[in-house]
Amino acid sequence: MTLGRNPDLWHADFLKELLTATRPRVSIEIGIATGGTTKMLSKLSSTVYAVDVDPASVKRAGRLSNVVPTLGDSTSTML
Repeated sequence: MTLGRNPDLWHADFLKELLTATRPRVSIEIGIATGGTTKMLSKLSSTVYAVDVDPASVKRAGRLSNVVPTLGDSTSTML
């Protein structure tokens, strides 16, 4: 695995390599936050189910055509 420009973000590089190699049909993201990982998942997965307690984060994720955003707590929403 090669590290990107910021070695502190090795996990993002690893995730991108893993998703590129496997091309999953479905990904699940718990905690959308600013949406950086959501965008990466949406480019490399057919469908992304994303959940967050923050309405603004859910709204941002909803702008991506293959993301199914859900407002709520992952402990009860994902059951």
